[in-house]
Amino acid sequence: MQLPIQPEVKERMQQMEELPASHRVAWLLPKRPASSVREVVVEWRVPLERLRSLDEGAAAGTFRGEGMPAADYKVLHGVEWGLSVGACKAGGGATTAFYVRPQGPPGHQGGAITACSVKMQAGPITETLKPFSCQAGWGWGFADFFKMGKKWDEQAWCAKGGLVGADGKVVLRATISGVCSV
Repeated sequence: MQLPIQPEVKERMQQMEELPASHRVAWLLPKRPASSVREVVVEWRVPLERLRSLDEGAAAGTFRGEGMPAADYKVLHGVEWGLSVGACKAGGGATTAFYVRPQGPPGHQGGAITACSVKMQAGPITETLKPFSCQAGWGWGFADFFKMGKKWDEQAWCAKGGLVGADGKVVLRATISGVCSV
Protein backbone atom coordinates (compact mmCIF):
# COMPACT_ATOMS: atom_id res chain seq x y z
CA MET A 1 0.00 0.00 0.00
CA GLN A 2 1.37 3.38 -0.98
CA LEU A 3 0.30 6.50 0.88
CA PRO A 4 -0.62 9.54 -1.17
CA ILE A 5 1.95 12.36 -1.14
CA GLN A 6 0.79 15.94 -1.20
CA PRO A 7 1.78 17.69 -4.47
CA GLU A 8 3.97 20.35 -2.77
CA VAL A 9 5.87 17.67 -0.80
CA LYS A 10 6.32 15.57 -3.94
CA GLU A 11 7.69 18.61 -5.81
CA ARG A 12 10.21 19.39 -3.02
CA MET A 13 11.36 15.76 -2.94
CA GLN A 14 11.95 15.79 -6.71
CA GLN A 15 14.15 18.90 -6.35
CA MET A 16 16.39 17.22 -3.75
CA GLU A 17 19.61 15.59 -4.92
CA GLU A 18 19.30 13.02 -2.19
CA LEU A 19 16.45 12.17 0.14
CA PRO A 20 17.03 12.99 3.83
CA ALA A 21 18.83 10.23 5.73
CA SER A 22 19.13 8.06 2.61
CA HIS A 23 22.86 7.72 3.23
CA ARG A 24 22.33 6.66 6.86
CA VAL A 25 20.04 3.72 6.55
CA ALA A 26 20.99 1.71 9.64
CA TRP A 27 19.34 -1.53 8.57
CA LEU A 28 21.53 -1.61 5.45
CA LEU A 29 24.75 -1.36 7.43
CA PRO A 30 26.57 -4.50 8.59
CA LYS A 31 25.95 -5.58 12.18
CA ARG A 32 28.34 -3.93 14.64
CA PRO A 33 30.59 -6.17 16.72
CA ALA A 34 29.74 -6.67 20.39
CA SER A 35 31.35 -4.21 22.76
CA SER A 36 34.82 -5.15 23.93
CA VAL A 37 34.27 -3.31 27.21
CA ARG A 38 34.20 -5.92 29.95
CA GLU A 39 34.16 -3.74 33.06
CA VAL A 40 33.52 -0.23 34.24
CA VAL A 41 34.88 1.67 37.23
CA VAL A 42 32.54 4.06 39.04
CA GLU A 43 34.10 6.51 41.47
CA TRP A 44 32.60 9.02 43.87
CA ARG A 45 34.38 11.34 46.29
CA VAL A 46 32.18 11.81 49.37
CA PRO A 47 33.07 14.41 52.02
CA LEU A 48 33.64 12.78 55.40
CA GLU A 49 31.38 15.45 56.87
CA ARG A 50 28.52 14.13 54.69
CA LEU A 51 29.04 10.57 55.98
CA ARG A 52 29.06 11.92 59.53
CA SER A 53 25.75 13.70 58.95
CA LEU A 54 24.17 10.50 57.56
CA ASP A 55 25.49 8.50 60.51
CA GLU A 56 24.22 10.96 63.12
CA GLY A 57 20.79 11.13 61.47
CA ALA A 58 20.50 7.35 61.48
CA ALA A 59 21.61 7.11 65.12
CA ALA A 60 18.76 9.50 65.93
CA GLY A 61 16.30 7.00 64.51
CA THR A 62 15.87 7.24 60.75
CA PHE A 63 17.59 5.59 57.81
CA ARG A 64 19.50 8.13 55.79
CA GLY A 65 20.89 7.66 52.32
CA GLU A 66 22.31 9.63 49.45
CA GLY A 67 23.24 8.70 45.91
CA MET A 68 25.88 10.09 43.64
CA PRO A 69 24.78 12.59 40.95
CA ALA A 70 23.19 10.81 37.98
CA ALA A 71 25.62 12.60 35.63
CA ASP A 72 28.47 10.59 37.21
CA TYR A 73 26.91 7.18 36.54
CA LYS A 74 28.84 4.92 34.14
CA VAL A 75 27.27 2.66 31.51
CA LEU A 76 28.11 -1.01 30.96
CA HIS A 77 26.03 -3.12 28.55
CA GLY A 78 23.15 -0.66 28.58
CA VAL A 79 22.94 -0.45 32.37
CA GLU A 80 23.84 2.76 34.22
CA TRP A 81 25.84 2.07 37.38
CA GLY A 82 26.04 4.50 40.28
CA LEU A 83 26.95 4.44 43.95
CA SER A 84 25.14 5.36 47.13
CA VAL A 85 25.90 5.57 50.82
CA GLY A 86 23.58 5.24 53.75
CA ALA A 87 23.45 4.80 57.47
CA CYS A 88 21.25 2.49 59.53
CA LYS A 89 20.43 2.61 63.21
CA ALA A 90 22.22 -0.21 65.01
CA GLY A 91 22.70 -0.96 68.71
CA GLY A 92 22.65 2.55 70.13
CA GLY A 93 24.49 4.03 67.14
CA ALA A 94 24.63 3.54 63.40
CA THR A 95 26.52 1.67 60.70
CA THR A 96 27.59 3.24 57.42
CA ALA A 97 26.62 1.45 54.23
CA PHE A 98 27.98 1.45 50.67
CA TYR A 99 25.87 0.27 47.73
CA VAL A 100 26.06 -0.14 43.96
CA ARG A 101 22.92 1.09 42.21
CA PRO A 102 22.07 -0.14 38.69
CA GLN A 103 19.58 1.72 36.51
CA GLY A 104 18.12 -0.15 33.56
CA PRO A 105 18.21 1.15 30.00
CA PRO A 106 15.36 3.34 28.71
CA GLY A 107 12.15 1.34 28.55
CA HIS A 108 13.45 -1.25 31.03
CA GLN A 109 10.45 -2.50 32.95
CA GLY A 110 12.25 -3.03 36.26
CA GLY A 111 13.25 -6.66 35.79
CA ALA A 112 16.36 -8.17 37.29
CA ILE A 113 19.83 -7.02 36.31
CA THR A 114 22.55 -9.61 36.87
CA ALA A 115 26.22 -8.76 37.30
CA CYS A 116 28.97 -11.32 37.52
CA SER A 117 31.19 -9.41 39.91
CA VAL A 118 31.39 -6.08 41.70
CA LYS A 119 34.53 -5.13 43.59
CA MET A 120 33.77 -2.33 46.06
CA GLN A 121 36.61 -0.27 47.55
CA ALA A 122 37.16 2.66 49.87
CA GLY A 123 40.82 3.20 50.71
CA PRO A 124 42.17 -0.02 52.24
CA ILE A 125 38.71 -1.64 52.52
CA THR A 126 37.71 -4.05 49.75
CA GLU A 127 34.65 -6.28 49.47
CA THR A 128 33.43 -8.28 46.49
CA LEU A 129 29.89 -9.16 45.44
CA LYS A 130 29.96 -12.36 43.42
CA PRO A 131 27.18 -13.11 40.94
CA PHE A 132 24.11 -11.29 42.11
CA SER A 133 20.81 -10.19 40.73
CA CYS A 134 18.91 -7.11 41.77
CA GLN A 135 16.14 -4.83 40.60
CA ALA A 136 17.01 -1.68 38.73
CA GLY A 137 17.05 1.30 41.07
CA TRP A 138 17.79 -0.77 44.18
CA GLY A 139 21.08 -0.67 46.01
CA TRP A 140 23.18 -3.78 46.40
CA GLY A 141 26.13 -3.89 48.76
CA PHE A 142 27.09 -3.88 52.42
CA ALA A 143 25.14 -2.34 55.32
CA ASP A 144 28.28 -2.08 57.47
CA PHE A 145 30.91 -1.67 54.76
CA PHE A 146 33.37 0.44 56.74
CA LYS A 147 33.20 -1.54 60.01
CA MET A 148 33.97 1.56 62.04
CA GLY A 149 31.81 0.71 65.04
CA LYS A 150 28.40 2.00 65.97
CA LYS A 151 29.45 5.38 67.42
CA TRP A 152 30.81 8.05 65.09
CA ASP A 153 34.54 8.52 65.63
CA GLU A 154 36.13 10.88 63.12
CA GLN A 155 39.62 10.14 64.44
CA ALA A 156 39.13 6.44 63.70
CA TRP A 157 38.06 7.27 60.13
CA CYS A 158 41.11 9.48 59.61
CA ALA A 159 43.47 6.99 61.27
CA LYS A 160 42.47 4.15 58.92
CA GLY A 161 45.32 4.59 56.42
CA GLY A 162 44.21 5.80 53.02
CA LEU A 163 40.49 5.95 53.80
CA VAL A 164 40.16 9.73 54.08
CA GLY A 165 42.14 11.86 51.64
CA ALA A 166 43.94 15.11 52.41
CA ASP A 167 40.90 16.90 50.99
CA GLY A 168 38.67 15.34 53.69
CA LYS A 169 36.88 13.06 51.23
CA VAL A 170 36.43 9.31 51.11
CA VAL A 171 36.93 7.87 47.62
CA LEU A 172 34.34 5.18 46.93
CA ARG A 173 35.07 2.96 43.96
CA ALA A 174 33.24 0.05 42.39
CA THR A 175 34.53 -2.08 39.54
CA ILE A 176 31.61 -3.77 37.79
CA SER A 177 32.35 -6.60 35.40
CA GLY A 178 30.33 -8.96 33.30
CA VAL A 179 26.74 -7.76 33.23
CA CYS A 180 25.14 -11.08 32.35
CA SER A 181 21.54 -10.11 31.71
CA VAL A 182 19.25 -7.13 31.69
